[in-house]
Amino acid sequence: MDQARAMLDALMGPQRDVAKKSKKDPAEDWRDDSVCKSFLAGFCPFDQDVLGGTRNIKACPKIHSTVIRECFDKHLEGAQDSNLRYSFEAQALKDCEDVLLRAEEHSAKEVERLRSELRSTKPKLPPEILAKLEELRAEAADIERRAALLMKDAKQGGGYKNLSLTWSRAAKEKLEEAEELERAEQKRIADSIEPKSCDICGTVFLDDAKFQAHFHFDVHEGYKQVRDRHAQLEARQKQRSTQTKERSKEPSRSRQDGRERYVAEERERRSYSTDKPRRNLERRDSRDTGDRGSRTVREPRLRSRGVGGVVGKLRRAKEEHDLGWQQSAANK
Repeated sequence: MDQARAMLDALMGPQRDVAKKSKKDPAEDWRDDSVCKSFLAGFCPFDQDVLGGTRNIKACPKIHSTVIRECFDKHLEGAQDSNLRYSFEAQALKDCEDVLLRAEEHSAKEVERLRSELRSTKPKLPPEILAKLEELRAEAADIERRAALLMKDAKQGGGYKNLSLTWSRAAKEKLEEAEELERAEQKRIADSIEPKSCDICGTVFLDDAKFQAHFHFDVHEGYKQVRDRHAQLEARQKQRSTQTKERSKEPSRSRQDGRERYVAEERERRSYSTDKPRRNLERRDSRDTGDRGSRTVREPRLRSRGVGGVVGKLRRAKEEHDLGWQQSAANK
């Protein structure tokens, strides 16, 4: 039942059972909490098509719909450089890291389990070791047989009891030597057998043929996808972080430039306010000197105007009258 509901949600969207009046825009289905945001960002490692349901990894219960993801990709907030997509990709990266950590833990547990099994079982010993063990045990048996004969003679009054005990100890030592050799060889062989662990999926095998065959298993293919996506998402996150740091430095530069401009303008303003009285004084002096020599300077400018021409004529007539009066007075 739950599987059928999930299939319908993936095909028709999470609003398929909502009344028409209360339905939102289907293009906004990706906003619903029931939609997997890691899948919207491009990849969810808990998807049943990837690793969901394997190695005790629970499948993602949320909606994985390519139709809804296409709507998100077309939306403004689904742009490659949007903050929302950045947050979704961060969640997908975290999910990938969680799955990869589980692979490492699985590998460590499997290696320890196989080593423990090797130590608890008796591996097959090489022929030369088997021959040596057989020789030691035969010697021990022969010594024990001789010790038994001596003990029999001692009981009959032969007086070989001490020698019989000595040989019995020698036979026991031979058996102990054989047992110690067997244990040492078994440990050496067990330690020399190193379980092979896959760097991609964490699968562990002792047999080389089985190890080579696992490369075609679904679990290995799923973990390969996870590692590839993890590398892509990690590169995207680093690139985004670098761009954010660069943008954060730009306002500080503009503020620094603004402060420099303000200091320069303030310096210029203060310089202008300090020089203003001197400039006003120079301007006043220039006006005073201009009044005394204004007749020679302003006459041509007045002639260009109507009134200025009349004034000039009157001034010249007065000068001619004064000159004539001075001449008549001299003649008298």
